[in-house]
Amino acid sequence: DGSACELFGERARSLGLTVGEGGMWSNLMTTNREEQAKRIETVRVALRKADAMGCRCVVTLVGSKDPSDHPLAPTPYMYTTECRREFREIVLRILDGLELRTTKYVIEPWHNTFFYQPEDIKEFIDSVGHPRFGLHLDQMNMVDQRRYFNTTSIMFDYTRGPCSRLKQNMTSIFFPGFCASTGRREAGRSTSKERSAPAGRKDSLRFGWSALQISRKLMPVLS
Repeated sequence: DGSACELFGERARSLGLTVGEGGMWSNLMTTNREEQAKRIETVRVALRKADAMGCRCVVTLVGSKDPSDHPLAPTPYMYTTECRREFREIVLRILDGLELRTTKYVIEPWHNTFFYQPEDIKEFIDSVGHPRFGLHLDQMNMVDQRRYFNTTSIMFDYTRGPCSRLKQNMTSIFFPGFCASTGRREAGRSTSKERSAPAGRKDSLRFGWSALQISRKLMPVLS
């Protein structure tokens, strides 16, 4: 309940940690309207609990219209104007009436939908026009053929020109202590990946390890 979420958030903050995200990974674009309504309500409940916890965001995918009901299944409809309009209504249903102080509802990009490249993502965020809605910046998921051998360019492209608003949106969610980069583990222990990693990668590996530990404890609380 809400009190358990508040206690979880307080405990995390007492340890110097920020809870970065929780996720709901069922297919929001399912053709089963009854099931879709249940999944929308699941996201709404997760947003309320995450906000009580002080969690930065709740993440979903756009989903898919494929009969398999798998959220990553490819189907042509997912690139159409009709799909954008339909998913916009889903986003607005999820956010309707919620008074969120800390948490944002964010979408993780994936190449099976229109929500994939910076320009299209910005256009969709603008069309929704809600202050608690944004992008979950997973750079790996945004790599296309043009950037295959220069993937870091995504981080610069989305902060320039017409996509500059995405920078503001993401900075407000993730960079002020997004998740846990403290690297707290048992004294003297390191993972095999850390021991073999170049010095420049060790901090990111510690970040990933800490975030994983939080995610394992967070999901039962938000569900």
